[in-house]
Amino acid sequence: MFFRDTIEEIMRAVIYSALMFFEFFICYCFPAQELMTQSKELPDILYCTNWYRYQKHSKDVLTFLGKCQVPITLNVGGMVELDLRTAVAALKTMVSYSMFLRTMTLLSEG
Repeated sequence: MFFRDTIEEIMRAVIYSALMFFEFFICYCFPAQELMTQSKELPDILYCTNWYRYQKHSKDVLTFLGKCQVPITLNVGGMVELDLRTAVAALKTMVSYSMFLRTMTLLSEG
């Protein structure tokens, strides 16, 4: 019975961790990465239009082009950019912590 309960707890923890990481990746990191990628492409796309043929009052495109030079980023707590690198770093940290805890548990049992 003890072994079965332990396996169930491990599976529950693995599934919970996988779902939390999936939510973090799909709901936060991936959309933030898409936003950053598209904001970096926007100045090139805007420049390739025929902006020089627009009417004089429509030439605000140049101002917009200047403001687009700084890419849009999403920050977590004002400290860390939210992107795919953050997701990979979080995954590596989660695996490292779980392996550390597993090792400490095995050492304390044995």
